[in-house]
Amino acid sequence: KVEDVEPDSVIFNIMVRANTFRTASGSFMTQDNAIASFFRHSLLQETQGTYLSLHTDNDRFLKRIVKHLCQECYLLPTVFCDFATGIFQQLLCYLMLSSEVKTETLHLPDRFSIIRILHDIQENFDTVTLKTLAQKYFFSEEYLSRLIKKHTGRTFSETLLEIRISQAKLLLARTNEPLEAVGNQIGYREYATFSRAFKKKEGCTPACYRQEHHE
Repeated sequence: KVEDVEPDSVIFNIMVRANTFRTASGSFMTQDNAIASFFRHSLLQETQGTYLSLHTDNDRFLKRIVKHLCQECYLLPTVFCDFATGIFQQLLCYLMLSSEVKTETLHLPDRFSIIRILHDIQENFDTVTLKTLAQKYFFSEEYLSRLIKKHTGRTFSETLLEIRISQAKLLLARTNEPLEAVGNQIGYREYATFSRAFKKKEGCTPACYRQEHHE
């Protein structure tokens, strides 16, 4: 809160568009620390009315970064975006790496909600990949994979396979769609790949399953 700030402190309010922030943040957002976690939750709109308090004390390097950012904003408005994005990226990286910066977070969720990610897989099972999912939620692929495994007991690939095959079984039993079309609808561009995945999960081919279960 403003009333809690020391009398001789200077407060900078830096407003950044979400798209610009995504571009500038890069791999910074995949880190497992308080600052990255705060921004990740904020961009995904999981927190409202909260803020991150950074106590920078008399950090000279940080002062220079903020000074350059202000100069780009007020002195060179025509080329502000290009240079300011690079400076803002330096600011983020420095805050994350500096052991001198003390961090306080208010009302920040203890952990990221895995339910939202699992719902995303369920809704986009035909196109989703671990890479695109990690980019969307600002995690590294390795971290996201561990997160899914921790909360579901299955890997991303196993989770996706379960959803795809369940959908395929419904299509095989309730429609007369060609087998290749069924495979395409659940995300397999080649029938051979679909057939192998289905047999691995169900112990029989899609054709055999349809013969036994078609309504």
